[in-house]
Amino acid sequence: MIQCTKCGAKLPDWTPVCQFCQTDLSHVARPKPDDPKARIKYYEPQPWVNVVYNLIAVYWVLNGIYRVLVGSGVLGEQSFALVIIGVFGALFGIGMLARVELVRGIVNFVCGINIILGVTCLGVSVITSPLVGPLALVGIVVQILDILQSAFLIYLIAETDRQTPNL
Repeated sequence: MIQCTKCGAKLPDWTPVCQFCQTDLSHVARPKPDDPKARIKYYEPQPWVNVVYNLIAVYWVLNGIYRVLVGSGVLGEQSFALVIIGVFGALFGIGMLARVELVRGIVNFVCGINIILGVTCLGVSVITSPLVGPLALVGIVVQILDILQSAFLIYLIAETDRQTPNL
């Protein structure tokens, strides 16, 4: 906004003449226009985030292939359920590597469910620890690590997100 030198009215920057007193405003200094590229800030995650994200995705692919091989009888006894779990794990890993938003959303949801179940199992492990003894400590540590791993994967997916949230 610029200000008229005669009447003091505030006017848009592009106005050549004051609409109230018809004073010529061509000599009035105007603010420098914004650079549209300067307003758009692209968030670039830390370099280690992409490396860790890709390593976890490769782990999902390799773990899925391993489960398919074990379940199909190549590396162990046959189990149809293990083959299905392995196929989904490998496909989710490939989808994470390819940055497919649908797969990343599903993995986020699965990690959220895993956190809820992990907290529940952690509570059960703490409550039953007097009955089980020192072995319960192992269960508690495993549940805490499982919760942290799921939360970390949600963090990595959010950090490597290229789209704005679709609320």
